[in-house]
Amino acid sequence: MVEREYRVINALQSTPVPVPQTHLLHEQDDIVGTPFYVMDFVQGTIFKDAQLPGLESEERRTVYSYMAQTLAALHNVDVAAAGLSDFSKNPQGCMQRQFKQWNSQYQKNRDAMPSASMDFLSTWLQDKMPADHEITIIHGDYRLDNIIFDNATREPKAVLDWELARLGDPLCDLAHNCIMFYYQGTMPSLRGICKYGDAQAGLPSEHEYIGEYCRARGIDNFLDTEDGRTLWNTYMIFTCFRIAGILHGVYVRSLKGQSAAANARQIGSLAEEVAKVGARLAGFSEPEFTSLALDASEDERKKHVAALKDALNAFMESHVYPAETIIQQHLSSDKRWTIHPLTIDLQEKAKAEGLWNLFMPIEADHGQYGAGLRNLEYTDLCEIMGRSLIAPELFNCGAPDTGNMEVLVRYGTEEQKNNYLLPLLSGKVKSCFAMTEPAVASSDATNIATTIIRDGDEYAINGHKWWTSGAMDPRCEFGTAPHSDTQQCHSTLTYIHSPLWHLGEWTTWIKYIITHCISCLSAVDTIALLYYPMYFFFSNCDGKD
Repeated sequence: MVEREYRVINALQSTPVPVPQTHLLHEQDDIVGTPFYVMDFVQGTIFKDAQLPGLESEERRTVYSYMAQTLAALHNVDVAAAGLSDFSKNPQGCMQRQFKQWNSQYQKNRDAMPSASMDFLSTWLQDKMPADHEITIIHGDYRLDNIIFDNATREPKAVLDWELARLGDPLCDLAHNCIMFYYQGTMPSLRGICKYGDAQAGLPSEHEYIGEYCRARGIDNFLDTEDGRTLWNTYMIFTCFRIAGILHGVYVRSLKGQSAAANARQIGSLAEEVAKVGARLAGFSEPEFTSLALDASEDERKKHVAALKDALNAFMESHVYPAETIIQQHLSSDKRWTIHPLTIDLQEKAKAEGLWNLFMPIEADHGQYGAGLRNLEYTDLCEIMGRSLIAPELFNCGAPDTGNMEVLVRYGTEEQKNNYLLPLLSGKVKSCFAMTEPAVASSDATNIATTIIRDGDEYAINGHKWWTSGAMDPRCEFGTAPHSDTQQCHSTLTYIHSPLWHLGEWTTWIKYIITHCISCLSAVDTIALLYYPMYFFFSNCDGKD
């Protein structure tokens, strides 16, 4: 192994790839008991945390720019000129052989730590492994903490740990490097960075980083084409499977007492986390939590809530808090009425981990849609989510959708549930709520002045609603508005589900509607609506006539 490492480092001495100066290779074991080689000690900094704490924004940009350029320089090396044409016996089909290797190892040791995600990836990748993109020298384990950077300029001074180097597909090498954009582990050495970057912090997005790599290689950014993105997704899925397979092996060896590393079992247990990342990319998810039955024992309920709290806290630490700066910057920009892709990514992750629709009280849905929690049990989870302004939406637990969903669960018809409730529960659409009125103290529901009158098979409403929460969200497809059906103080309130203007088209639910936007307030998610007499089908009304 050291002979191969020495050979590739020695071959790269005269290339743009920074490597330590080598001096000698001793292939016998008569001196130190094993073959060894000698190289220079290189002074500099090795960064263990991808977030690069302690550096200024510009320094972070420099580090990541250099890292991408250095990998590109390696892949641009002329294999023949470097004397490495015979470095691998059969470089073609490298990815396919690796898949067979790690899949075979997983299947052999599966019973020690079975994984639904690994099982899924094992099947999914069988007929989807891409042909080799091209053949170059690849590092095999290229990542931030395998590079020594200059203390002042942050320029790479030496790339280390070449024991996995071989001839193979450079995109496989790049994908291994880019796992940092997909997996944000809690251990510093596995802590990644957001896929969408953080411009203020100087951290690149995946697209920017790969763009830097492609420019250095003199090729187009493959993420700019749909075919390129699809192919890249497959490379990343394979990379997750490969890394999870390696970690799975570490865990199994720790169980057998065959690992020298003190934290081998801790590292190996991360296999499932990485496998889940790959499985999600391939379209598979297995919720970690299912709803608790209404008649569950108090002991079962306590364990269920405690497990949810632990999972929610871990998700907040790993995903939500690191995303706050990026999403808050987006919400303060002129694009605030668009949805940042990171929001969608985190929602999918939360859904995959069973941290979704936690708000729904079991007394309302009998465990059909939520996590089976009582309101009092939910308060602990609500307090955790309340530590971040962006958290409630990421778990589909934000107002006004939560109230609208509970109303629909309790009082909606099957038709209303299909049209309104199910899309809201999935997170695909949003809703608004029109309660407040400018002329009355409408926080007291008995003061509601907007009226509703039955007219044949329709209802006519007339009034002015103020501060309509959620109406400015581009995903908002309907609104709920309470109206009084008489002018008496304690009259019954009726809730109307009003489909909204969406993509320039009126939805078919409304027969006649004239809605005027009086004012759109730029800083808050509200809108003022003036309702002239508007007509709704009877099926849009909650409750009896």
